[in-house]
This record gives sequence, C-alpha cells and structure tokens, in this order.
Amino acid sequence: MNLVNLFFYFFSSLAIIFALLTVFSKSPITSAFSLVLVFFNVAAIYVLLEAHFIAALQILVYAGAIMVLFVFVIMLLNADIKNLDLAKNKLLRFGAAALCL
Repeated sequence: MNLVNLFFYFFSSLAIIFALLTVFSKSPITSAFSLVLVFFNVAAIYVLLEAHFIAALQILVYAGAIMVLFVFVIMLLNADIKNLDLAKNKLLRFGAAALCL
C-alpha cells in the first residue's frame, strides 16, 4: 500500500467521522466546528491530489469566511439556548401538528 493511499484513507475516515458528528450533534456550535474540521480534511485530500490552489481556497473560503458567518449567526440568534422545546410546550406541539396536516 502506498503512503498516499494511507493518508487518503486516514483523512477520508476523519472527514466521515466529523461529518457524522456534524449531523448528530445536539449543540449547533459543536456542529459548526465539526464542519470546519470536515473542511480541513477535504483540503488535506485536495493536497494529496496535488491541487494546492483548491486546497487553499477550501480553507480560506469555506473554513474561513463561511464558517465564521455560520458561527456569527448561531451566536446572534442564541441557537444554543433551548427556548423552543416542542416536547414541553403543548401549544407549539399542537401548532406543529396542525401545520403538518
């Protein structure tokens, strides 16, 4: 097995693990930072493919600018606070059921 293949399997498995952590995490901040780690692993895969410019753009544009915007919106909206808990509020649960029907 080639060393490049070993690094590819390493970075791709890390990207899959952090992508699953992004989807299944309960905290939006944890999800956002897990997505940043996915972007870094994808950039590492681009480096293995010798696409250095695309790897740099991946880090600058996605991990830099877009994720800063995501984290800013999460902090601005206080999405980390559980103020809309559908299991406890009967009115919200009834409204969600009526909307689905």
